[in-house]
Formats: sequence, C-alpha cells, structure tokens
Amino acid sequence: MRVIQILPALHVGGVERGTIDWALALKQMGHVPMVISGGGHGASQLSAQGIQHIQLPVGKKSIKSLFLVKQLKQIFEEAQVDVVHARSRLPAWLSYWAIKKMNRKPAFVTTLHGLHTVSPYAGIMAKGDAVIAVSKTAKSYLQQHFPQLLKSEPVVVYRGIDEAEFPYGFQNDTAWLQQKHNELGALANRKKVLLPGRLSEIKGAMGLIPWLQNAPKDIVLVVNAKPEDSQFSRKFASALTAYDVYERVVWLGVERDMKQLYAWADVVLSVNKKPESFGRTVLEALTVGCPVVAFDHGGVSEVMSVLFPDGLVAHNDWQGLAEKVNQFLAQSPQVSPHKQFSNESQFKQTMAVYQSLLTKQ
Repeated sequence: MRVIQILPALHVGGVERGTIDWALALKQMGHVPMVISGGGHGASQLSAQGIQHIQLPVGKKSIKSLFLVKQLKQIFEEAQVDVVHARSRLPAWLSYWAIKKMNRKPAFVTTLHGLHTVSPYAGIMAKGDAVIAVSKTAKSYLQQHFPQLLKSEPVVVYRGIDEAEFPYGFQNDTAWLQQKHNELGALANRKKVLLPGRLSEIKGAMGLIPWLQNAPKDIVLVVNAKPEDSQFSRKFASALTAYDVYERVVWLGVERDMKQLYAWADVVLSVNKKPESFGRTVLEALTVGCPVVAFDHGGVSEVMSVLFPDGLVAHNDWQGLAEKVNQFLAQSPQVSPHKQFSNESQFKQTMAVYQSLLTKQ
C-alpha cells in the first residue's frame, strides 16, 4: 500500500508526532509511506528512516498555494498512491482538488485533529471518503456542523502513545537535571507545575496568575516558551510583572524530550479556554506517571475520565483548580500505569479505515 500523509509542517506538536509515528509504522508493516509538508524538525527523522519527505508550502495561506494543486496531482500519479491522508485544512483542500483532476483516484482520508472555527473552509475535514475523528468530541463537532458533507459516520480513533517513548515511572537523566540546575539555580529545586506545549492565549495561562499570587512560595509555574517568543508571551510576561509574580515563572523555551519535563514536574496542567479535540500532553504526562489537573471539557475530559478522573475540575473553576493543584503538591497522588490509548490500537484502527476504502474501489 502506498500512502501519502500531508500536513502544513513537521515542527513540534501532536499532529506532527502522530504523522511521523504512523509513517514509521507503515514502513515496518511493509507498506510505502511518504509525507508532504512545509518541512521542519521532523523531516530529518523521516529521512533517517528512509521515508520520503517532499517539502512543499502546503500550509501557506496564499493564493499562490493554488498552483500546488497541479504539482500534487503529478506527485500522486507518479507515486501511484493508494491513500492520501490529509491532517489539516489547507493541505486537505489542495489534495481534494488534485484528486478531482485524476483519472485513477486514490482514497482520500481526513483526520480532524482540531475543533476549528465553523466555516465552509473547515468543512473540507468532513469531505474525506472516510473521516477519522481523534475523539468523541471531534466526532460530535463533525456531525453537528457538517452532517451534509459526511459520506459516512466519522470513525473515532484516539491518538496513541508509544510506551517506549514515555515509559511509566521514568526518572530524569542525571545530565539533564544538572543542565537544568546550571540554567535555573535554586529555582530548579522548587515544586514545579508545568503548563506544556506552545504558549498561547487559548492555553489559559492568564487565569493562573491569581493562583500564583497565593500559592506557597516554594512553587513555580514552568512554561514551554521564552518571554520574547510571541505577542502573547510578551503580554503574559507583562501581566506577571504587573501582578508581582514574574519571579514565580520558569521560562524554559522549547523542550523536545518531553518525558524529561513530565518526570521533573510535580503536576501538569491543562487549562484551555476552549475544549481541545484530544489533549496529547495530558496523555503523555499520565503515561509517565505525573499527576494532571485539567478542566473537564473536550477530548481532555475523555482521556482524564479513563486514566485519572481525580484530576478533573469543572471548566473555568479557577478556585477549584488552585485547590486541587495545591492539594496534589502537598501530597502527590498515585497515577496508575495503563494500556489504553496505545499506538498499536491507533495503528490497527487506522489501517482498518484504509482497507475498508480500498476494498470498495
């Protein structure tokens, strides 16, 4: 089976990680995977494994992107591709138009990874020959907003995790810890509450300031950003200064080895303003064994309800969240190992979707 996955870029993120994992799995199964993206850190990982990566600006929102349709059609034809699997809106539209122009059409699969603003532009994620939703939340979004576009009921395939990459009970490497002590000095010895992932308005960081003002003095908030990274990080830094809690935040920047961060942290947070379609960082942290406190909505709620319901707090209940975080810091709860949400299960279900389409052709 020849499979092309297409997405905007291969930088840090759950969609990107999942794309690479699936490409590697396809190769191990004896299939021929290819990935088309705008490039990024993950492209070298694919190349190192002998998987073809074609760099095209398929995530660039520009009228010039329409010229890529002809190029994609040529790539699909030359590769004699069986399945085109689109994981984002613009790459999905470009693939859709390219396939329309082909005589021998590959199966077109879309995966809805995010709960996008409802619009005709977002509707492309419902137009696949088969549509995968990364949670029941994502499936409901599709059925509620785009029922007329769906050819069949979306298939829920939860994102999986590689236990070897996030081993339960993982202990930090001595060299990694030493580096953090060198960078942070005494701050590295404080209790750490981690807000993982890209820092943005939607992540809910601003709501943590009242908690920081009242939290015990030996606690710091750790974020995956630097103050100058973005407009929001600058805004957040200014607010921290205004409320006299700037010194309570550790600005780490991007950390690629996330299991080290989860093992280092005492509590991980998920406080998004809007529901997430899945919530990969929550799953990663719990798999390593780090307690999570999360708002009870969206895909995060689906993961937490199964693995660690004690960490759920009503959405926007910031007081309840503060109390729960402080409680877990005072006495760390046990997070049990689990076998749910595995890569193996995700791969098996995704392959079943492909095969169901190919047997119809």
